[in-house]
Amino acid sequence: SGEDLYKDSENPEVHTGAVSIFKYEDTNGNGKHDEGEPALVGAEFKIALSEEDAKNGKFVKIGGVELTATSNEDGIATFTGLSFGGDAKDDEKNLVDGLYKYDWETASRDYYIVETKTPAGYEKITDVLKTTVSKESSEKIDITDKIDELDSIGNKPLTFDLALRKWVTHAYVTENGQTVEYKTGHKAEDDPEAVVKVDLKKSKLDAVTVKFKYSIRITNEGEIAGEAREITDYIPAGLKFVQEDNPDWTTTNDERIVKTRKLEGVTLQPGESAEVEIMLTWVNSKDSMGVMTNTAEISEDYNEFGVHDIDSTPNNKKAGEDDIDDAPVMLAIKTGSEVVAYASLGLGFVTVVTMGAIAIRRKFVNI
Repeated sequence: SGEDLYKDSENPEVHTGAVSIFKYEDTNGNGKHDEGEPALVGAEFKIALSEEDAKNGKFVKIGGVELTATSNEDGIATFTGLSFGGDAKDDEKNLVDGLYKYDWETASRDYYIVETKTPAGYEKITDVLKTTVSKESSEKIDITDKIDELDSIGNKPLTFDLALRKWVTHAYVTENGQTVEYKTGHKAEDDPEAVVKVDLKKSKLDAVTVKFKYSIRITNEGEIAGEAREITDYIPAGLKFVQEDNPDWTTTNDERIVKTRKLEGVTLQPGESAEVEIMLTWVNSKDSMGVMTNTAEISEDYNEFGVHDIDSTPNNKKAGEDDIDDAPVMLAIKTGSEVVAYASLGLGFVTVVTMGAIAIRRKFVNI
């Protein structure tokens, strides 16, 4: 396509420039194009006659038509307005606006390609790409020497990164029909998080109900909007899930695993967060004492481009990834004639302790 650029040429031979722009979906997640990965649609390019003009956003206009290039479904960018006409036997042809003279037999012309519209989910190509048009290359602009460069700068998807943090916000102790609420003061940013500890008298083990409320925050730390469609919670021995306390969660075939889809459809833009809560109940037993660590994980994520999370894999239960986190609580027996600790001490910090051969590298919050 394009208009004849030459004066007094009634039936010009039209050569439309086209260039292969390698912008592919990085389905393998290796940061470069691999064979079989589909091309993206939506990149648009403009052309300048000098690198300086390209950098300054000054593009060639001939007869009122700006030289542009728009990719098609195959990822090929076709230049609109970049056409060459006339008889190659003529020594010289003048462009309609006198930009330059062109001799097909001897001359060539450098063009500078600048991306002006970037496909969603990909970083913009900021480099100015140079290509040379000559008689031999006028129908198909050859920038095969740019393939490696385009693979490195043009085939770079934006990052997708959802992170999960979990912490204990409250402990509830009920005795004789009276419930006392304790706020832990913990925050999502606590790392490591102090252990929330409840001390009970041995004689009171069967007479109290202890519940812990946890918050789970999902934060979009990447560059692409997305969802945490499903969150899974792994319940440790010594704690149990009560459906009445958790209307947003559902049980599975494994009583130790529950799931929520409360955040499905909640699109988090980069930097945004959303939270869900879960309540777990202590199993009254002298065998359910000590530290109990509850873990939550993003088990299904989503973004419209199908980009994989940059540093974690949903539902793989792999500690250390940022889409999984835990929060510890502890039940202990208080000896002697003191009143139960949750009624007298309130909140306070005590030192790090060692349980058996394992060092619990956390502080404690006594309740």
